[in-house]
Amino acid sequence: MKKKTILHSCLAFLTLVSVSQPLFAKEACDFFYKKDAGGISKLEWPLIGKNHGNTRATLKEDKINSENVSNLLPKWTNISENSVAVTSQPTVANGIAYFADLNGNVYAINCETGNTLWQITLPEQTFSTSPILTDKDLFIGNNKMFAIERETGKVRWSKTLSEPNELYIKASTPTFIDGLLIFGIGLDDKADLDSQNHFKGRIVALKASTGKVAWKFYTSVTNDGAENGVAVNSTPAVDKDSGLIFFGTEHNFTTNTSPYSDALLAIHYKTGKIAWSYQFSNNDIHNASMTNRQPGTYSLGISAHPNLFCATLENGIKEEYVGVGDKNGHYKIFTRKQRKDSCIKPIVDLQIDQPASNFGGILATAAVSNGILYIASTAYLDDQQQRLSMDYALKSNDLSELLNRSSVKIMALSIPNLVKNPTPNGIIPRDAILWQTFSDGAINSNHLSIANGILYQTSLTGYLRAIDTLNGKEVWRTYPSIFNNTPSPISSGVTIVNGHIFLGIGTELSPLKPGGAICFTLPKI
Repeated sequence: MKKKTILHSCLAFLTLVSVSQPLFAKEACDFFYKKDAGGISKLEWPLIGKNHGNTRATLKEDKINSENVSNLLPKWTNISENSVAVTSQPTVANGIAYFADLNGNVYAINCETGNTLWQITLPEQTFSTSPILTDKDLFIGNNKMFAIERETGKVRWSKTLSEPNELYIKASTPTFIDGLLIFGIGLDDKADLDSQNHFKGRIVALKASTGKVAWKFYTSVTNDGAENGVAVNSTPAVDKDSGLIFFGTEHNFTTNTSPYSDALLAIHYKTGKIAWSYQFSNNDIHNASMTNRQPGTYSLGISAHPNLFCATLENGIKEEYVGVGDKNGHYKIFTRKQRKDSCIKPIVDLQIDQPASNFGGILATAAVSNGILYIASTAYLDDQQQRLSMDYALKSNDLSELLNRSSVKIMALSIPNLVKNPTPNGIIPRDAILWQTFSDGAINSNHLSIANGILYQTSLTGYLRAIDTLNGKEVWRTYPSIFNNTPSPISSGVTIVNGHIFLGIGTELSPLKPGGAICFTLPKI
């Protein structure tokens, strides 16, 4: 596998801050609920966020480490000149990797051999999301939600998700809890103004056994019942102990705004009733007719997936938190149990990076491990290397502009030190910063992943890299796919299972370029 040489890790630079180690902190559990009927706690990486808490960290990997990660080699790939983009992050169970592509194909691949166990094509589907797994089934959605037998690839049921007059809708990657399949409804990038004017953002729960609707919650609610957008593109985090599920939402399409736009929502997952909500940005309005607006001032909603984490502080009290980042460049942390909307506010508000309207800020989901929060963001570098909104890079929708001017920032932050002495106005406490690093590249749905002391990050500019979580130093970088002397873009996050690394190749920004999935592993000695 060739590596791109004109851009490499020498462009990255690292800022280390000397601080004491974080106060004792731990996850309350691995965020798999053992008694869940779906049996997912026994599977290696069944959900896009690894577990119900979207921590994106695996505690069982011990084969790949910071000393040998640079020895990783491609084991297999299904990329060819005729294959299309896989933005879907693979999920893995019982030695089989599952993923989907933008042509509606769903694959089951033997992790060791790369052999296709089955492949099905689902007409009129464009899968940019990931499949999730239970002990017997696979679930994946676009404008329909499908239940597929994991062993055979047979479709068990399908459910149309659109409502009257709706076009170009798509489901977010779902989660599974207590027999319910729960996901958001957003809009495809092809949606025009008429489609936006008839779209009602919502959260849907289906009975996983039959596909029947258990409940719906409309995020687009207004005083007069208008259809005003407020898409839900994020995958929820689940706190079974409190019975809550947490979603992020997007902006309004009309001036008749919803109180649930650009918000973190806490919903009772058994009933679909709202428990509490908090708006990150008020009166955020944008639609297809609005052009030439100031970059970084609109479409500031939440596409990243919420994270759940805990910390046991110096006084011995264990606190439970939910946090998420938005396109406005902020990551906010809340205690999970709240009482009244009027009293709800984040206990921590961190300005990580510059705002970006359609692309940038914090789009990728953060990762959490051992009391440390890892947050990635993207900004545009001007001629003076100042970080600006990524919207400046997208004026021509040219990926080469991203390649030349975009910059990824990753911060490692001590959760206990963040919450013990919160600072105002987005300021990050100095004693909470363990390290921060900057590199070329751009991220969208390139969610971070952690295993055995290594943080994995992919980029739309085509690289996969590994970062030592102890110090933030890059220890490996590769360009998994080269087409016409240009790295193939990557939108997928990374899945790590039993010494194997899985990811998709391709992006919706250039779906016609060859794409597919690839697996890396260490060479046999």
